[in-house]
Amino acid sequence: MRHCVLHQSEYIRRRKGQFWRDIARVFEAETGVPIRKPGQTVETLIKERREQRKYKSGVAEADTELKQAVDMFMVRYEEIAKEEEGLLNQKEDLAEIKAKTQAIRHQMMIGREDRRRRRR
Repeated sequence: MRHCVLHQSEYIRRRKGQFWRDIARVFEAETGVPIRKPGQTVETLIKERREQRKYKSGVAEADTELKQAVDMFMVRYEEIAKEEEGLLNQKEDLAEIKAKTQAIRHQMMIGREDRRRRRR
């Protein structure tokens, strides 16, 4: 987790795969233990931490280094999630605009064909 926090600025929307490969490489170099899917491991830690916060709010709890690191990385993780959600919303909006534009274009073509028929 410490490496994730130290390098969190490199965790960007388009390069997540590379980020996790780098984290796995650094972790293995430091510990000698290979880690296959560090992204899933961190996601699990974040989900567990959210659950802990939900059920233990208001209760004093010892802060470990791991909990602090998860909390710090969770901020960046949520920023990226919001960015991706915004992009999805933009894509949905664009698809809706495109559909409306096509419908208007279709109506205009029908009107144009009707005018041509009347002229004949």
